Amino acid sequence: MTTELLVHLEVRNAVTTKTAQQELHKSNVYGRAAVAKPPVTENNTERLKRWCDDHKTWMSGDWMYVIWSDESYFMLFPI
Repeated sequence: MTTELLVHLEVRNAVTTKTAQQELHKSNVYGRAAVAKPPVTENNTERLKRWCDDHKTWMSGDWMYVIWSDESYFMLFPI
């Protein structure tokens, strides 16, 4: 990758791998592979629709007793 960077930037002096990595990070480019999410099944779609229908008449006071969480499970290095 460093060689490609040198050719692209038309730089004559060598650039270390660390320098290339730092510059890529400054541009928000990281070396992580995206993990594909499984497709939404027909069963889950039906359950979500049913949940929405059951709760569409709730008033704002009803929602005060719901615990919302943004926690997710992440696998950084899948095998």
